[in-house]
Amino acid sequence: MKILMLNATPHRGNTWKAMCAVRDAIYAEDGAVQFEELHLADLGLPFCSGCSACFRKGMHFCPHHAL
Repeated sequence: MKILMLNATPHRGNTWKAMCAVRDAIYAEDGAVQFEELHLADLGLPFCSGCSACFRKGMHFCPHHAL
């Protein structure tokens, strides 16, 4: 079995530590499980600026559209 661990925060804090504890518990039960870690902060995605242009005018008006 493969499990994707997704960290959506820009740091590896308490949520990440909890996910690692769960990973270790699962791995202790079944050593054949494969884990992959994905940190969204490493992808360089821009943060929403809260301008609401996507809601008011459409997604193509988002300042981050097509970045």
